[in-house]
Amino acid sequence: MAPRRSHTKSRKGCEDCKRRKVKRPNKTPGLHLRTQSAPSRRSRREPHPSTSDPPKHGSGDPGRRGQPATTPASIASSGSSGDLTLTMGGGTDFLQLDFRQRGGLVPPLNDMNLGGRELELMHHYSVNTADTLAIRDDVRHIWRHVIPEEGDRHAFIMDGMLAISALHKSLLVPSMRQDYLTLAAHYQSSGLKGYTPQLPDVNIKNWIPVFCFAALTVIYVSLLPVRCENHVLPEPMPSMLELFAVTRSMQSFLEPYLENLVTTPFAPLFHGTQGNFSNEMAGSRSSYTVLDQACIPKDAFTALSRLRAVLAKHAPAAARKDYLDAVAALERTAALVAAAGMHVDPGMVFIWAYEVSGRVLADLRGRAPAALLLLAHYCVFLRVMERRIWYFRGWGSAGAAER
Repeated sequence: MAPRRSHTKSRKGCEDCKRRKVKRPNKTPGLHLRTQSAPSRRSRREPHPSTSDPPKHGSGDPGRRGQPATTPASIASSGSSGDLTLTMGGGTDFLQLDFRQRGGLVPPLNDMNLGGRELELMHHYSVNTADTLAIRDDVRHIWRHVIPEEGDRHAFIMDGMLAISALHKSLLVPSMRQDYLTLAAHYQSSGLKGYTPQLPDVNIKNWIPVFCFAALTVIYVSLLPVRCENHVLPEPMPSMLELFAVTRSMQSFLEPYLENLVTTPFAPLFHGTQGNFSNEMAGSRSSYTVLDQACIPKDAFTALSRLRAVLAKHAPAAARKDYLDAVAALERTAALVAAAGMHVDPGMVFIWAYEVSGRVLADLRGRAPAALLLLAHYCVFLRVMERRIWYFRGWGSAGAAER
């Protein structure tokens, strides 16, 4: 065997090896093979833009020419849409919502270590955030285990989880609020890129991941007050209408498949809200539980009875039935909340936004007195949730203050 060639010590490397074009590999062969054969979740989706990349023309590029610069402050305090498509039939086209268009602008992350932040946010979601998204243990199990399992299969669901986790940390760590708001907007926008193409063809094969991201999106929109400066909605009414519009649009896409929830791990959501909400007995006085153990005011049903009498007399004749149906939906909501005792599910309050007719929402946009009176009674339930669920903060007080 030939003797081993000696190497001269030099800061610039061995001149002999350089002449022979022998280079020392930067990575071990095993690591290189693992990297090539098992791509990470980040490599399976489109690369995130950075400040060093040249501007590209596209709907999701923060460097797009002709667009105003996207900053954390502008993302956090962006206003709600003032022109939502609320049709008379109650349907809403999610693809036309201003919320989705704003979400398409992916904010730049500057010099943030994205990989490290993903691990941080995923850990925070698993350890802290998941248990704060619901009160009932069976629903917490869905947020803690079932949805993350879907997120492991669908990157856009994982993005939605990271966005909610970032918003949660923006509340808990005020000194880094803007950083976490930027991360939240980035991941929500990235998730929407993967989610939106699913919507034109929701079917039996993809409705579960669509449902998961829809639930995360409703929470993200509910956190608009958290994203605003001083946690105060600058325009409560347009913001409230946008929350209703997103809720209704998600429901309209998924309605044909919601009954299938009972055969999936998401069954607790159905049994806790929609299954009982559609029950004919839910609105009868015989089904009400003792209000001493409920988290709604003791005179809630009396107040709703007075509201029904007032609207039956003063609501516009053409929309009177719609208003009375909305009161009936409020009574069913009150019955669900009363029956739940201390274990109120957020879906019990959200579902009213889907039940109310588009005609009433149009009157609400025009600030008709009858519609504002109806909204004031609904805000009582939002106030109940404000004290229990962190992503409801700011809605009840803002809606009740509308004139």
